[in-house]
Amino acid sequence: MLKLDLKTKVKEAILIALGVALYTFGFVKFNMANHLAEGGISGVTLIIHALFGVNPALSSLLLNIPLFILGARILGKKSLLLTIYGTVLMSFFMWFWQQIPVTVPLKNDMMLVAVAAGILAGTGSGLVFRYGATTGGADIIGRIVEEKSGIKLGQTLLFIDAIVLTSSLVYINLQQMLYTLVASFVFSQVLTNVENGGYTVR
Repeated sequence: MLKLDLKTKVKEAILIALGVALYTFGFVKFNMANHLAEGGISGVTLIIHALFGVNPALSSLLLNIPLFILGARILGKKSLLLTIYGTVLMSFFMWFWQQIPVTVPLKNDMMLVAVAAGILAGTGSGLVFRYGATTGGADIIGRIVEEKSGIKLGQTLLFIDAIVLTSSLVYINLQQMLYTLVASFVFSQVLTNVENGGYTVR
C-alpha cells in the first residue's frame, strides 16, 4: 500500500512538472518573444522585465515568497508544499527555456501566436491543478481575500487580472493587448477541458 502511494506521488510530481514545463514554454517562447501580456503574477513579472530588465525567472520567485508566508495558514501544509514545488519549478523552467535557442516561427501571424500561447498555458496549468498543485501567484491572494472578506476567489482573480493587464499597456500597444485577450480566452477554455474546476493561478 505504501509502495503504491509512493508511486502515485511520484507520478503526480512528474505530471505537475510536465504541466509547468508546458506553461513556461509558452510563456517564454510565445508571450515574452512576441510581447504578449499575461494576467496575475506572471503578468507582473513581464511588466518588471519590460521596465527594469529583471528576469521573470527571478522576479516570479521573489514575488511569491511573501505570498507563501501570508498564505501558509490558509493553504495548509500539503497545499503549501505543492505550491512551493510548483513555484520553484516555474522559476526553473522560465530560466531553462530562455537558455534553449529554439524560436517558434509564427511572428507574422499573431493570431496563431495568441491561440498557441493560450493552448500551452491552459494545458500546462490544467495538469498542474488536476494533481493538486499551483504555481503560487494570485490564487494565494484570492484565497486570503476570500478567507478575510468572503469575496469569491474568481472575482478577486478577475480584478487582479484586469489591473495587471491594464498596467501592461505601459510596454505593449493596444493591438498586442487584443491578442493577449484572445490568448486569455483560449487559456480559459482549454483549462476547463483539461481540469474541471480548480484554482486559476498565473
